[in-house]
Amino acid sequence: MNKDKMIEWIGTHHVGVSSKTMWVALMEIPNITPNSSNYDVPHDADDFSRCYDLYRFAKLDLNDLRKIEKVFPYWKPIIDVWSNLATAYIGMCYERVYDILQSKHDEVMRLKGSKKVSANCWKRL
Repeated sequence: MNKDKMIEWIGTHHVGVSSKTMWVALMEIPNITPNSSNYDVPHDADDFSRCYDLYRFAKLDLNDLRKIEKVFPYWKPIIDVWSNLATAYIGMCYERVYDILQSKHDEVMRLKGSKKVSANCWKRL
């Protein structure tokens, strides 16, 4: 990871909630609340595009991504399929990116401490 590039990225690139979440974890920002609504995973190709931009710009690798799940454990399902997401994104298969992310949604929500109460409804425990 290139820390100078990380600093440049946060000030000069398009940042969303999920890419900011990555940045906060990798820069080891203290005193964060991981389950806060200020942090999240990507939910669609647009969200993932900003995450992938950070990944490429700051020269991240899988070891860097694994650091994110230590701060935000609910990122693990996303990091586990990062290679598939990147391949789909690079190939402009944006619907596939969405499908992969949606296939991890329930696992992400459980790791966030929520319980599924109906098909599309979750309750925070």
